[in-house]
Amino acid sequence: MVFGSSRSRIPQCNPLVNKGLVLVTINMVYSWIHCRFFGPFNGALFLMALKVQLYSEAWVAFGAVGWVMANFLWMVGEFCYENDLLPEHMDGELFYDDMQIYGSYVSLASVIWLALYFLVLVPFNVFFIRDRSHSAIQHAVFKMPPEPFEWFFRDMREYETLHLLLWAVKDCFWIWNVRYPYPVFFALTCLINLHFLFLFLKYKSQYIDFMHYISLLFWVLANGTWAIGELFYEDFAEEEGTLTDEDWEAYSWPTNSTPSSALNWRFATS
Repeated sequence: MVFGSSRSRIPQCNPLVNKGLVLVTINMVYSWIHCRFFGPFNGALFLMALKVQLYSEAWVAFGAVGWVMANFLWMVGEFCYENDLLPEHMDGELFYDDMQIYGSYVSLASVIWLALYFLVLVPFNVFFIRDRSHSAIQHAVFKMPPEPFEWFFRDMREYETLHLLLWAVKDCFWIWNVRYPYPVFFALTCLINLHFLFLFLKYKSQYIDFMHYISLLFWVLANGTWAIGELFYEDFAEEEGTLTDEDWEAYSWPTNSTPSSALNWRFATS
């Protein structure tokens, strides 16, 4: 498909769909950067999508809320425990374990929710006939590159949702400490990110989108470096007794990177 061949004119948008147009435009930005640290923002998108009856957008936003919340629970537990930020009356190790468990199940639920988008909503056209004919959606995708793999994706919004799903699956394997599938989904996430870079570089006037995916690529590479170091080096070293509590206490960035070689991946991430 030649870009613009089936989109020779911008669809007309009447004032009644302005709220929907604003919603989808904001939701596109959230897809670009995934709003990983903006849970309330994703929650607001979910509520806005419900208000204007864009239910497929609401579905994705709700899944993103779960993904953000899972990472928040997990990281807060680890951060507070490792930095002794909890009150004295609280058991830091128990708090960390509890937050890890909560985050694990929320992460799994969000992955299942986002997977249902492709397993149920897309093949059975649940919400899509109405949503994809909505003027807000048509305006949002008008200037984007044509959808790749047209036999599966109807527009770039669906392709971006796949990127979100793969990233969420990757993080789910990490939080569940499942080692060997992690590199596979890390690689898939990177490949789709690189494909986005190619698409937005190839089609003119897409430089802002291109820069967004450049930043996302650095983000996922740093994220994957940290996870691989933790799953394949730090955990094994702790099991073998070559990474001790003294090593963790001595480690600091950027002054002391190598109390143990197992921490080199964590240092490289920073």
